[in-house]
Order: sequence, then C-alpha cells, then structure tokens
Amino acid sequence: MSQPEVETSWTDEASGLRLARSAAYPRVPGAVGLEGVPLTGKLRRSWALGVLGMRAWTWEPADRRDRDWWPQGITSAGDGDAGLLVSWYSKQGLSRLSVVDTRTGWYAHVALAVPRLAGDGSVALGPLKVHAGGLARTGRWLHVAATAKGFWSAHLDDVVEVDGELVLPVRHAHRSSAPEGVEPLRYSFMSAGSSGLVVGEYARGKKTRRLARIPVDPTTGLPCGAPVVAGDGPVGMQGAVERDGRWSVTTSHGPWTPGSLWSGSPDALVRRRWATPMGPEDLYADAGGDLWTVTEHPRRRWIVRLSPSRR
Repeated sequence: MSQPEVETSWTDEASGLRLARSAAYPRVPGAVGLEGVPLTGKLRRSWALGVLGMRAWTWEPADRRDRDWWPQGITSAGDGDAGLLVSWYSKQGLSRLSVVDTRTGWYAHVALAVPRLAGDGSVALGPLKVHAGGLARTGRWLHVAATAKGFWSAHLDDVVEVDGELVLPVRHAHRSSAPEGVEPLRYSFMSAGSSGLVVGEYARGKKTRRLARIPVDPTTGLPCGAPVVAGDGPVGMQGAVERDGRWSVTTSHGPWTPGSLWSGSPDALVRRRWATPMGPEDLYADAGGDLWTVTEHPRRRWIVRLSPSRR
C-alpha cells in the first residue's frame, strides 16, 4: 500500500530542526464526525482530590485498572466546550482517544488509525502505533505526539464507524528530522496556545530536554513552520503549556508520589512540589486559564482540573 509523499517542509535556520508534512492520506467514506460518537462509559467524580482544591473524574473500573492501556494526552474537544479528548497508548502497539463530557459524566473510546490506499483502490485501516504522549487541537485539527517520528494530524470530522468500532483516521504525518550533528526534536508531548503549538521532550540522563514552539496558519489550522526552540525544561517533563509568555510544565515522580508543576520561562522554571496527583502526564489550558492534566497509573487514574493555588 502506498504512502503519501512529502507535501511541504520547513527548517529553522538557528537550530537546524526540520518539520515535513506529508500529503493527505486517503479519506475513509461514511464519516460521522466527533459529534456522532455515542458516549457509553460512565465517569465517576473523585472527591478525595477535592480536599486539595482539585476537581477530578475517574474512569469505569475496567479502564481504571487496565495495565495494557495507559492514558497520556489531554486537550479540548471544541472551542467553548466542556468536552475533552484524552489519548491512550497500548502495550500491544495501539492508540486511541477518549471523548469525554465532564458536564454529563459520560465518555467513549475511539481508535486511532492510519488509512492506506490499496492496489485495488480501496482504503484499508491499520493501527496508529504511537505513544500518544500529548494532544493539541487547532480548530478541527487534532495533533497526536509521536515522539521521535514527529506527530500526526487528524481531522475531527473524519470519525467513522468500521465493523462496529469507531475510528479516527489520520490525514497528515508531520516528520521530525535534523542535519548531522543535531539531535532531531522528539515530540513527547504537545499543546496548543496563542503562539501556535508548544512541544517538548521527555528525557532523563544526557538526552535533550527542549521546549519549542511551532507556528500555525490561522486559516488552515495546520502548522506552517519549523519548530523554534524556546529553551530547556526540567528532567522528566510530561506536559507543557504556554499562556501569555508564561510556561507551565508537569513532572512525574512515579506511582506513589504526587507530581510537580513548574512555572516561569524555559531555562528558569520554578518548581512547586505536590501540585498534582501522582503520575501527571500532558497539560491543557482551557479558555478560563484553568490547567488540566490526566494521570496514568492503574487505580490512580484521573482527569484533573488543578486548583488555582496549584497552577
């Protein structure tokens, strides 16, 4: 099955970092769109975190305990909407989204897939094999972090039902590269803000820990330039957002110790300990300025809106 060629690419002259977007992957007919997803899973409010000033929801028992699927990324489902999107990766090499409505307390899973055009002209779907460590939404485009490979972009109108399963196929691949001697940017997590996309690298040891911005075309909602490095972040970053020049970054300390929230500017972030539940991942900032995260560890999995004192 064929794979689209590169449609356009950009290079940052200062760092040498490159980003290349593929031509569009084939569309799958019969799409119902994000609004056509029936929510059948029931969220439960987690009151224990309320004493810390946080609002939190947890999943149905099977999702809360699952050791194959791990929640990672979080972003909004639409402008001015209480809906959220949460990404998960599977140890079996799969990825999915949860479409979440915190107002009604319901959610549903949607598989992420890559469409390929077969020799007979038909479109086949294969699993999107990514860690899905971060999500960012720009208009109707949803961007899914793919670590060393870059990120994928899907359109929320493309949700389709295939053999009784809801699937969101991707439309574009965004590939990361760099010249010899420069470490390509790893897209460990990402978010969307007024400056475009914010991306960053999870790392321990001697690996790079860069935070970067990518401009977005306001007309198309798609990236329109190479990543520009803003500076470095702390060891073990899991998520980042930028609001009016101020950055917020999460770090995790394992399944038993609450996480940290860092704030300020890259290279000069200040740490606030015990600011999140254990296992925080990606970050999302809503229109009101509230920070949201999702935690990953079995039996300690929450969707969390952080309290004002913790953001």
